[in-house]
Amino acid sequence: MTDLKHWQEIIQERRKKTNFRDFIVEIWSWFPVVFHKYDSTLSRHPISDRIGWITNYQEFEDTRSDLLKIWRDYDFDRSFEENFKRLMQDATLPNLAQFWNNENTEYGDVILWSKNVYLSILVVESENVMYSNGVFRSKNVYRSLTVDSGSENIYHSKAISSSQNTFYSRYIKSWYELWFCSECVWCRECIFCQELENAEYCIGNKQLSREEYQKQKEEILVQVEKYQDWYKWLKKTGKDIGCKNTSGSYNLFCENIENGYGWRNVKNARNIIDAGWDDGNIYEELYDAVSTGGYSLNDIYGVQWVSWGSHLYCSSEITDSSNIYYSYYLEGCNHMFACIGLKNTSYCILNKQYSKEEWQKIVDNIFKAMQDDWILGEMIPPSINPFNFNDTFSWVIGILDRKGAIDKWYLWREQAIKTWVPDDTWIVKVSDLDLQNYDKDICEKVIESEDGNFYRIMPIEYEFLKKHNLPLPDIHWKETMKLQLQV
Repeated sequence: MTDLKHWQEIIQERRKKTNFRDFIVEIWSWFPVVFHKYDSTLSRHPISDRIGWITNYQEFEDTRSDLLKIWRDYDFDRSFEENFKRLMQDATLPNLAQFWNNENTEYGDVILWSKNVYLSILVVESENVMYSNGVFRSKNVYRSLTVDSGSENIYHSKAISSSQNTFYSRYIKSWYELWFCSECVWCRECIFCQELENAEYCIGNKQLSREEYQKQKEEILVQVEKYQDWYKWLKKTGKDIGCKNTSGSYNLFCENIENGYGWRNVKNARNIIDAGWDDGNIYEELYDAVSTGGYSLNDIYGVQWVSWGSHLYCSSEITDSSNIYYSYYLEGCNHMFACIGLKNTSYCILNKQYSKEEWQKIVDNIFKAMQDDWILGEMIPPSINPFNFNDTFSWVIGILDRKGAIDKWYLWREQAIKTWVPDDTWIVKVSDLDLQNYDKDICEKVIESEDGNFYRIMPIEYEFLKKHNLPLPDIHWKETMKLQLQV
């Protein structure tokens, strides 16, 4: 019997050579950014013949152990793809990915230890987060992408770390009170600034007295109709900070990195997006990975969303686990192959539990067969992926069109998704609103954007906007996300 390390090394070497475009298609196609609505329930999964059933995540958690009852023996007369597909078609999956203790997060996906989350994805140890993606240990974050490390009061911004009161800005670290800025570090009270360090009271990178700055600030911030254009004017990529031998955009304190975007404290990695936390820990050996973090993280190859883990291969939605191969949505597990939805379980294949010795023998034979088929090291096949390709980050950044996705056996959503609005709803067009002067009855209305989509202002969002004298958003939150993802 071949040692498990032998197969790990084969997978590692294959993933280290992945083309960046292929990495985006394979891995980010497991990251949905669209919510589907079934009656009163939102779901990350569209209904299709690829999965068995969708249930409320709370009910899923209560009956999660039942997934051990749908196990299958591995059939060596069938391909790996056929074996895994049968299990996926039998499994009941949660409508949303929710881990550990959360409060008031029933409208968020991939949420862990958080509170008050609404229509947001990937939120960890955070509070009051709306219409945002990738928020870690932060508070009061609205319409923003990738915010972490104790940031607070962040609006319509991208890649913000250890900052407060940051509005319409990109690639910011250790800031306080800024507007329309990019690539700035350890500064406070600035507007229209780029690539500044240790500065204060600046407008357009020009130093002003405190009094003159406050005067010009008031004159600038009343021009709310220009906010979106000013944000679009900002640089689309961010410079690295404290890095060695690193390529990509906005990496913090990294070493030996190729194609890194939004990495923090990572060493030895390639093709990775939004990885590590700005907490002093070092994360090593990450290849072809998206959205990874936790107090301990190393040896990650071909994985979408993982928190706290090691030796994770070609899998998605894994937390607090080790030695995981070709699996989906596992928590607190170790030594698992082609498993779905299990928690606090070890030595399983297709959700069937084995002794350590049996598991090692069967997995060894499976890896041999996969190697003979030239698929060892590839992600879970597209024909098993339960998401519509055009509902994922892979599509948002324009990697494949409809034909290209279907040709590769990804699902594709044909119908446009718009926010459902009851017949008796009070609808107002955004063009008819005074974006600066509004009162609390805006929370009772639904706003129709210029492109015909609908969105609401929630009471907690209203309080935030008023506190910081912010205008009403004039575009749908999905359009805000697309704007943030432009590079």
